Amino acid sequence: LPETYLWCGALAGLIVGGLLVFSSFKISVLFFTSLQGSMFVVIGALALINDYPDLGVRLTDAVNGHVFILPLLVVLPTVMGMFFQQRLLKQEAHWAMPE
Repeated sequence: LPETYLWCGALAGLIVGGLLVFSSFKISVLFFTSLQGSMFVVIGALALINDYPDLGVRLTDAVNGHVFILPLLVVLPTVMGMFFQQRLLKQEAHWAMPE
């Protein structure tokens, strides 16, 4: 675009971005609440396990030896949380968000 019409491109991008935000709002809320919950559970469980000396050493060795353990411990509960939230929203009519 010519420099004098840059504001038109910026306005079009703002409108499209705003529409995308409103169309993906429900998915975003489901994702971030599930991610936050799984992070709280995993961090809490790791902190409790770390308090026990024998388990703390084995936990440290497992996390250092296998790189995929921590992401797996966070991703699986996140996906499960999203699934159960979506299922709960579909079953309860008064909890359903307007579409």
